[in-house]
Amino acid sequence: MIEPFHDINSTLWPRLNVLRRDYFRGRIADLGRCGLEPVLAFDDYPQEAFLKTCTVLAEKQGKQSDAAAASSQRQGTDSSVARSGALPVTDLTPPD
Repeated sequence: MIEPFHDINSTLWPRLNVLRRDYFRGRIADLGRCGLEPVLAFDDYPQEAFLKTCTVLAEKQGKQSDAAAASSQRQGTDSSVARSGALPVTDLTPPD
């Protein structure tokens, strides 16, 4: 999903813009209350200067993704293709 998450629009002017336009106001961590588990989050892509957005890849909680199920069948239940190489959800800056 691509939304103007509060985590990205936390400074004054971007936050006021989100409020004024009545856009989505949630945090990435709040997705768990909707039954979604964030897997990957990033904000380093071309976008409008007035509205900062963040892309979040999430999977439903309690349901194993197809990629994770295929990986667990091949390598055991402790590995997950969907999570390998993904940035931590709390770290939104790209690696150097």
